[in-house]
Amino acid sequence: MYIKYNFKGVTMFCVQCEQTIRTPAGNGCSYAQGMCGKTAETSDLQDLLIASLQGLSAWALKAREYGIIDHQVDSFAPAPSSPP
Repeated sequence: MYIKYNFKGVTMFCVQCEQTIRTPAGNGCSYAQGMCGKTAETSDLQDLLIASLQGLSAWALKAREYGIIDHQVDSFAPAPSSPP
């Protein structure tokens, strides 16, 4: 999650969608609004949501190693499927 401040206000850095600006210098939308129309706030909230789900998934997996299963957590982070 990145927020860049400049003298004009808040801009964003976003690489979340297929409309991301791609140049030889680098990838990412870094304006007040992305090419897709997403605002800096929406981009930051989506980054926060993904980071939260990754953390929840990591702890759910660790809990499973100790035999702790929480079905409410599984509704957000499904358990890994068993190999066939």
